[in-house]
Amino acid sequence: MNKLRVLFAVVFALSAVEGAQNVSITGTLLHNSAGVGYARISLKGHPDIYAYSDGYGEYDLSGEIVSVINRRAGTNASSLAATIRNNRVSFTVPASGQAVRMDLFTLSGARIYSTEFTAKQAGTMNLALPEGAHGMRLLRLMVGGESCTMKMHSGFAAAMTAHAPANAAIGSNRIGSVLFVDTLVIAAYGYRSELIGINSYETEDLTTELDSSNTWRPNASELVHEKGMVKIMANGYDFEMGQPEPDILIDEDLNPLYYSEAPVHTVSFTYDFWMDTTEVTQKMYDSVMQSAYTDYVTPAWDDVFGIGDRRAAYKVTWGEAALYCNALSKAEGLDTVYSYTSLTSPPGDEASLVGVTRNLAKNGYRLPTEAEWEYACKGGVAADFSWDRYFILYPATAEDTAEVSGHAVWRANAWDLHEGVAGYGVHEVAGTLPNGYGLYDMSGNLSEHVNDYESVSYEYGSVADPEGPSDGTITMLRGGNWGNDALYLRSASRNFDAAAYDFNFIGFRAVKPVRE
Repeated sequence: MNKLRVLFAVVFALSAVEGAQNVSITGTLLHNSAGVGYARISLKGHPDIYAYSDGYGEYDLSGEIVSVINRRAGTNASSLAATIRNNRVSFTVPASGQAVRMDLFTLSGARIYSTEFTAKQAGTMNLALPEGAHGMRLLRLMVGGESCTMKMHSGFAAAMTAHAPANAAIGSNRIGSVLFVDTLVIAAYGYRSELIGINSYETEDLTTELDSSNTWRPNASELVHEKGMVKIMANGYDFEMGQPEPDILIDEDLNPLYYSEAPVHTVSFTYDFWMDTTEVTQKMYDSVMQSAYTDYVTPAWDDVFGIGDRRAAYKVTWGEAALYCNALSKAEGLDTVYSYTSLTSPPGDEASLVGVTRNLAKNGYRLPTEAEWEYACKGGVAADFSWDRYFILYPATAEDTAEVSGHAVWRANAWDLHEGVAGYGVHEVAGTLPNGYGLYDMSGNLSEHVNDYESVSYEYGSVADPEGPSDGTITMLRGGNWGNDALYLRSASRNFDAAAYDFNFIGFRAVKPVRE
């Protein structure tokens, strides 16, 4: 089965300078009359202008807004576009003698491949992707004076979908029925995000009271377990979804991680849910699928990447994870969540569902939504990692690395060991410490399928029971894996990276909503 590659074109607006507006906004952030430090304050309409509050909660947001005239189609907009199929990039060279360059980057902006040459003739050209084109990558193509940059995700679909601009979530500066000049966006670890409308870019002495997030924080003795699952109390609680500190992800001109994890927004729930305490194991996956599907074939697990009853099941497509959930639902007499018209291949043989629909109102087993997954991964902690540590300058020491290894199966205790060495590959589940909700391996071992289709970025404000886009071509993956560094182990990370063939790094776990 060919692994087709999908690209999402990142739109970069070209502009011409028209004028400038100075920004000077001062204020104080408080919680229970005490200053809130290290909160990030930015402009919704101009997110490149931002500041941080000091230890007293005071901030001074200043900068210069450059007014621009967007050049749209027909007025010098870039016409270069590309598609990828069967590991080759296709594009059009308008004339002979033009310089062509292709660069491949990791999502954090590190260049891993470059090639350039002069086109001998005009017409369609096909360039082979290098071996490093696994997982999510950024691909930049330049032909003559035109360029385009695209986010590439391999192995899951065959269509090309337009990727919204990086500032797509900006939207209107309207709060309720009032239209403001702009909006202050305030984000801080452990506090609900705030949107404050402003009528002038020169505003002094704003005072804002921040509310603490209302996240479930249980003691270990309060956790309720049943059938390998733990009950996640979410009804009436909320948390801040997204990355409050985007500067940890900036790398020169490439910052796709931030845009996909922004803006921080408040998510609340009206229900509780059960979640598997571990990733689905190979033994459980094999047993359930064999009982439910007569044409099921066991995935090609092997000794190189890990095989064993208690090792997490990998080489499982999103569609096969959905089939597993349906099988569990039928076994217990529950409603199935996923419907489909046909399969592309037998279950276990990298099958995809054709004509799939999903009904999250059903009471059966399913994959978690992105919001459920991130809420559960945090385990009641507001920091970047569920063990209450922050990403900045971490891990920087041997002690830091050992701490991460105590909580996650990741690059340092798996991939870096190399083939044939004990510990290389997928580990047995529950071999590291659980988070505050009693969940194992949320931050590593395998990246996990979730229910949602990919969305470019989040929306501002607050939302209850989000389910993600209703359609799409790529479904999301959450959580780092055994080949990742600490960047991808963060609870807010929405990006997938594989050190080798994608399916060796992807698994899943199921949830079941609590229906009273």
